[in-house]
Amino acid sequence: MKKLFYFLLCLILLSCASEKKLMTSWLGNSKKNLVLKWGPPKRIASDGGNGEIYIYETNSMFYNTVRYNHRMFYVDKSGKIYSWRTATGPVPARQINLYIK
Repeated sequence: MKKLFYFLLCLILLSCASEKKLMTSWLGNSKKNLVLKWGPPKRIASDGGNGEIYIYETNSMFYNTVRYNHRMFYVDKSGKIYSWRTATGPVPARQINLYIK
């Protein structure tokens, strides 16, 4: 049982590391390339300044409850990605709090 627990823990940690690597690889890239690769986002919102937030959303079931997985890319006024954030929760993209904390 302990071996299974450690195996699952390692699998989760590796998946988190690969998610971070994937998201970080987009820093400095253009929103045009992002849309070409990922398709249109679920929502585009203001970043509170002169930029935008491109929000991609997938959902999954977790104990008979829908969970929304968000990948958010913060884009400056020149169209370059300057930051990113991921979030998982019970709210869809149109209701999520978008600002970096």
